[in-house]
Amino acid sequence: MRRLLAVLLPLMLVVPSAASAQAEAPGLVSIARAAAEQNGFSGVVLVAAGDDVLVDRGFGEANREWGIANGVDTRFRLGSLTKQFTAALVLKLVDDGKVDLDAPIARYLDDAPAGWAKVSVRDLLAHTSGIPNFTTMDGFDAWAMTAREPNEIVGFFRGQPLDFAPGSRFEYSNSNYEVLGLLLQRVTGRAYGALLHDRLFAPLGLGDSGLDSDALVLPHRAAGYRWRDGALVRARGISISVPWAAGGVYSTSHDLLDWARALYGGRVLSAESLAAMTRKGPGDYGLGQEVGAFRGHRLIEHEGRIEGYSSYLGYLPDWKLTVVVLSNVSDTPAGVLAHRLIEGYAAR
Repeated sequence: MRRLLAVLLPLMLVVPSAASAQAEAPGLVSIARAAAEQNGFSGVVLVAAGDDVLVDRGFGEANREWGIANGVDTRFRLGSLTKQFTAALVLKLVDDGKVDLDAPIARYLDDAPAGWAKVSVRDLLAHTSGIPNFTTMDGFDAWAMTAREPNEIVGFFRGQPLDFAPGSRFEYSNSNYEVLGLLLQRVTGRAYGALLHDRLFAPLGLGDSGLDSDALVLPHRAAGYRWRDGALVRARGISISVPWAAGGVYSTSHDLLDWARALYGGRVLSAESLAAMTRKGPGDYGLGQEVGAFRGHRLIEHEGRIEGYSSYLGYLPDWKLTVVVLSNVSDTPAGVLAHRLIEGYAAR
């Protein structure tokens, strides 16, 4: 797992849903509760095996100033979980015959710099393009405090030389998915947020998901926090316009469960495209998904981290097990708690 940090302080609020009261798994609930009481976890946890929901609870507070508890309808920023939605939109265009995975991106972006001539669509999806990660570049933090348009975002790094030859190795780079967002808009003539809504969220009934913006008044939004000097403080991050197609989506635990059921149930992509998305490549990465194993069982997962928030969505096909962990504390290791829950399920 990438960049998991420890948290230290207790937080006791626990809000079960109606579903959890009907058929929860006490051992898994205990794991989640311990994370809240002993490690300061604040957020929501959802674990489902097939149609059986085993944990569906909120912990801690969505808004600490007002004492509002996290609930199963609380909306969280997802950070890099956004990438699987961007990947799905690209793969839907592949299914439509409008994009070729192995074509150079210059076919779809006529202003692509000469240095990107050998970068393919697949390279962007798989983080094998060599395009440097713009979020680690000098000057990024100050530049990203201002709202940016997609062309500005890509313009921030388009003049940088590649870190390595396209296809030669894996290196995770948020830049890849910003370029994919621009590609989606150029091919379709539509805004990225509208594509998310019309091609994914609305057809699947994911009414609590969307592309965030700095000005959006979003009901049931969790405020984001971080630890500083042993206390939780409000997170003050970059403009949410900057993560965009690499990290700008918000959602709920229930919407993410419905998304996983639709995606892995074959209701989003063709069988060929779903196989491409979930096939392990360099860096144990597929196309918008990390692909690994737990005790010999295939595990498809991704984490997200953005200032004030941490997220995780994982799926084990052998058990039809979906695990969602969303937190409104950016230092909370969502992936660590998720893996403890998977361990707990395996030990039942």
